[in-house]
Amino acid sequence: MRLEHAIVGATRRVGDMPGDVQLATLVAVEDAVAVVRAAFDTVHQRIEAAPALAA
Repeated sequence: MRLEHAIVGATRRVGDMPGDVQLATLVAVEDAVAVVRAAFDTVHQRIEAAPALAA
């Protein structure tokens, strides 16, 4: 949850930045979100593919 709050906080402050910095920041945030989403997707796929452990 802290990562999500940090991203939201950073995007709120983007409006106070010069235009070229805004664009670079937004691109970096989009890249970070894509990396995190891909990581979650990978973990989810591995969990689904893992054999059920005997309890």
